[in-house]
Amino acid sequence: MQRKFLMAPHTLLLLAQRAALTSAMVLFFGAASQAFAKTDSPSSNGKEKAIRKPASKTTYRPSPSEETRAERERRLKRECSSKPNAGACAGFGYGSK
Repeated sequence: MQRKFLMAPHTLLLLAQRAALTSAMVLFFGAASQAFAKTDSPSSNGKEKAIRKPASKTTYRPSPSEETRAERERRLKRECSSKPNAGACAGFGYGSK
C-alpha cells in the first residue's frame, strides 16, 4: 500500500525551506534590533541621562564669486532675449516683458 501525502513532497520541502529562512531572519533582525536598542538608550540603572548638545545654528555665507539677484536677472535678460520662454529662461525669454 502506497502512502498518500496531503501535499506533494517537493511542496513540503519548499515550505520547510521558507520556514527555516523566516525563522533565521526573525532571529537575526531581532538580535540586531536589541543590540541597537542597547547602544542607543542611556545606561540601564537610570542615573545617567543622555545629554545631547543642541544643534548649532547654520549660517549661510555666500561665496565671493556668487552673483547677486540683480546681477542674475540682468544676465538672464541679456542671454535669454532671443530664446524661448522656458527652462532657465522662464520669464526672461522673448515674449516676456
